[in-house]
Parts: sequence; C-alpha cells; structure tokens
Amino acid sequence: MLRAAAERTTDELGGEKFRMTIDGATYDKRSEAAQAWQQWAGVHATSRPPRGGESDLGVAGQIGGHDIRVVQRPGNLADLGASPVELRIDDAPGVAVEVTRATSLNPSVGMIQRLENQVMKLPEEVTKREARLVAAHQEVEDARAALEVPFKYQDALEAVRWEVERIGRAMRGEETPQPSLDPELEALKKRMRISFPDAPTAGRSSAGRGGNGAGRPLEVARRHDEQRPQQGGLEL
Repeated sequence: MLRAAAERTTDELGGEKFRMTIDGATYDKRSEAAQAWQQWAGVHATSRPPRGGESDLGVAGQIGGHDIRVVQRPGNLADLGASPVELRIDDAPGVAVEVTRATSLNPSVGMIQRLENQVMKLPEEVTKREARLVAAHQEVEDARAALEVPFKYQDALEAVRWEVERIGRAMRGEETPQPSLDPELEALKKRMRISFPDAPTAGRSSAGRGGNGAGRPLEVARRHDEQRPQQGGLEL
C-alpha cells in the first residue's frame, strides 16, 4: 500500500514546481498556502483536544497528489497549545508530520515545507520499510530453523536433571543414597555424625562417674597390684 502511494506522487514538489491545494483552492507559493491553511484551521481545528484517543479534524488539502488529514492527539492539560497534532499523508499508512496545536492553528512556511519534504521522501520510506520487513522475515526463519536443531547438550542436561531429582529423593528419605554415586552427600553425613555424636548410654555414664577407665572397682584393682610378686632390682 505504501509503495502504491509513493507511485501516485505527482511532480508538483520542490522549487518552483510547488503546488498545494487547500480547501479547494490551489497555491503555487508556500506563504500563500500557509495563510490558506490558517484560515481552514480557524474553522475546522479550534475544538479542544481530546483527553484520550484522537480526534479526526478532516482533510485540510492536497500536496503532491496526496490528501493531508489533520488528527488531534490527546491534549496537554498544562499547555493546550503544546498538544500534538499529526498531519497524516492519508494514503500512506504510518507517514505523518507531527506539529503542535499552536503550529497547526498558525502555520508557517516551515510547516508547509515539512509536508512537502515528507511527500518527496515516500520512495525512501518504502525502501526502509521493505528492508525492515525482509529482516523480520529472516529473523523468523532463523528462529524456526533453530527450533528444529537438537540441543547440543541435551544428554548432559538430562543427566543433571536426573541427578538433581535423585539427590532430592535421597534428602527426603525416599531413596538410600549410594556413596559411589553421591560422595558429597556421604561426606556431609559423616561430618554431621562427628559434630553430633550419639548420646552416652546409662551404663557408660555410671562407669564414667566411677573414675576407672576400664570400668573395674578401685578396690579390686588395688588387691590385684598387691598380689604381684616383688623382686629386688629390675623386674624380669
């Protein structure tokens, strides 16, 4: 559609070839076109800007074979004159000149020249958009091709997932961990046993309070020592 619009452009742009029609009258001077635009805007474009959405104010005129549609965007409540207005090339979607509301109501030659230049650049805009479209299609094809290629590390990823699940089951007590398969978990359990030994039994506790490491009564140990034969000199 944009290409078709560019091909409809007439040779009435640039230098002395300039022609612009506003409200049915054709002008060959940009200053006169600006004055005619001001008169049209005074009738059709003085309404308050919308708070939301946009307001179509109609077609102000034609330049280079294209209608120029004036669209008021949501208003700037702090400064209504700064509210944005789009001067759209009606048959070229997405192509427009943006000005302030104040400029659209009191246009200068500069605004007319911006419209003229925008129409002259339609072929360039077609080229840019087609290049972006080709690049977008290529990205889609590359993504589709990448989805069809197997993941390079799929086997390793599955092994890691399995091991994570197995460790989780072991830590929940759902599976007996195998030292050969999980040395880190076994080492952790060993450190836990060293740090937190089992509590002593009642028998061991009372023996420890007796004061003899072997658990024998003190009197029995003394009698045993007295019965040992005593010899002079070195004991053979």
